[in-house]
This record gives sequence, structure tokens and C-alpha cells, in this order.
Amino acid sequence: MDTLTAEQKRQRAKLAYWQAINVNVVALTFLKLSIGLCLFRLRDGFASWFKWTLWFMLGFVGVWGIFGVISLLLHCQPVAKHWDDRIEGTCYSFELFIKIGTVVTGLAFCSY
Repeated sequence: MDTLTAEQKRQRAKLAYWQAINVNVVALTFLKLSIGLCLFRLRDGFASWFKWTLWFMLGFVGVWGIFGVISLLLHCQPVAKHWDDRIEGTCYSFELFIKIGTVVTGLAFCSY
């Protein structure tokens, strides 16, 4: 890593930023939605609450994915400030994302 130039480090950070949006948020959201849709094949014979719970969870995951992409896109204004410190702008603190992630993870574990 020490052999990279400043421009190469900025390019690497830019690629990591877009990878985080594409893989970590969008792809995982679609993965969860596809698993949920596959569960509809199993719902025959189950109570009606299962169907409504599944619809609720699919909606929640979809909305959560949209907000995840929006939060990453709006993390810095302008967006390029995320990977290029030379640009003037502002970014939200990473501690905010860590706190939100901790709360959501805690709620997810409590729901099971």
C-alpha cells in the first residue's frame, strides 16, 4: 500500500466507495428479496399471518436497501469528497453510521 501514489490511492478509494454501494447494499438487498420471494413457494399450508409477515419483511428489506443506497450517496456533499480529500465539502461522521448500525443490529437480534 505504501508504494501507491496519491492519485492511485484516490482511485482505489473511489472504486471501494462504488463497490460498497453495488455489492454491500444493492446486491445483498436483492439477495434478501429473492430469498423472501422463494419462501412464498413454501407458504401453502401455513397460516395467513405467515403471508402477511413475509410481505412486511419484503417491504422492509426493500425500503431498507433504498435508504442504504441514499445514505451512502449522501454521506459526503459533493459525493467525490468521499474519496478525494482535496475537494471542498462536508461529510457526516462515521460514528453516526456505526451507532445506527449498532442499533439496527441490536433490534434485528431482539426480533428473533
